[in-house]
Amino acid sequence: MNNKFVQAVGVASIAYVFFLSLSWALSALTRATFGFTYWMRYTLQPNSWLIAIALGVVWLLWAVSSRRER
Repeated sequence: MNNKFVQAVGVASIAYVFFLSLSWALSALTRATFGFTYWMRYTLQPNSWLIAIALGVVWLLWAVSSRRER
């Protein structure tokens, strides 16, 4: 179609849908990031010393058991 007005409306609508979908995607990413931050601050951080001790014990047990096999 050679109508310049229809082409301009088409370009504007494509740009509008693109920016609207980009806004939705960034909003979803922001919500997910805030949820992860909340989980890190109130769940993982208070228990980080327990997790570190557990990982150290597991590593020690793995190192001792793999040494016996050699």
